[in-house]
Amino acid sequence: MRVLDRYLTFKFLRALGYSLLVFIAIYVIVDVVEHLDTFVDAQATAGQVVRYYLNYVPAIIVLTVPMAVLMSTLFTVGALSKSNELLAMRSSGLSLWRISLPLLGAGMVLSMTLLVFAEWVVPHTDQERADILNLEIEKKQSDRRTIAYHVYIQGQDHRIFRLERYDLTQKRGWAVLVQAIDESRVLWTVRADEIRWADSLWVLMRGEVRTFESEVWTPFDSLARPDWTETPHDFSQRDKSPENMGYRDLREYIQVMERSGKDASREKFKLQFKLALPFMCLIIVMVGVPIASSPKRAGVALSFGIASGIAIVYIFLLRVMESLGNKGDLPPVLAAWSMNVVFLLVGLGLFMSARK
Repeated sequence: MRVLDRYLTFKFLRALGYSLLVFIAIYVIVDVVEHLDTFVDAQATAGQVVRYYLNYVPAIIVLTVPMAVLMSTLFTVGALSKSNELLAMRSSGLSLWRISLPLLGAGMVLSMTLLVFAEWVVPHTDQERADILNLEIEKKQSDRRTIAYHVYIQGQDHRIFRLERYDLTQKRGWAVLVQAIDESRVLWTVRADEIRWADSLWVLMRGEVRTFESEVWTPFDSLARPDWTETPHDFSQRDKSPENMGYRDLREYIQVMERSGKDASREKFKLQFKLALPFMCLIIVMVGVPIASSPKRAGVALSFGIASGIAIVYIFLLRVMESLGNKGDLPPVLAAWSMNVVFLLVGLGLFMSARK
């Protein structure tokens, strides 16, 4: 059986490689058409465009691998069915479930690999891609390298800092909110128009301090805080959107947002979706194997049509769930994982209805 498993795995991975190349090419071509005017108007060099898309490929892989897995599953099993190899395997007593085990194993490995890839590679390449487009090609104001927006920092002694804007070179921030929160209880709050690093300590300008235990409001023109141990380095992280954050960074970002009283529904959905999307690789194999196992559906053209139809349904459901999750109309876990549950049930149903 090991020989058969290796044979099936090799055919599957080879088809996956071809399918993934096709999807990446299509995605890049569509994006080139969309940004062509931008590249021409900005007189972008070939090197800049190439670097932009090289950094775009990791994100494209994460988005397109589930559909590439579906396509390769349909092609692999369809080819076996068309050449009667699948019939020979089943005639020897192997069930469809046993035949599909190496493909399911490959799907699981892909899911775990994609999870790690999306955590450690994609956030960095996405940030680099954005910098190439904004700073090098469009030549926008390069304050992105010195200005961070919507900064949330988890400090020491239960302190949480929120700054609307922070200048990394001047070590100054504006629209400042600092809270001390212990077990969901706010101990005190400091609001200030500005915070600056001077003489190795933080100084707040034009604000007020509120102590919740005594309900006392104390206004100030200037307030030095030598007891705050946070340094400018703690505030020097670039501004990132949830899409450009890894799982751990986003989870910490959500915690800080919630403790500071901000609505984090959109970010919670993004967090769950980062986990749910990679596991689609495994689930999609369960859908593709029974569909392609019928000799009537073994043709390449028909397999491509079936894959396209499932892809349309998948993208439609993805957009619907994304909209509901971002708005908070559905719990983040339900919005992010519902597609996986639906496709899993469909796959199990197809396996159970397949001929024994």
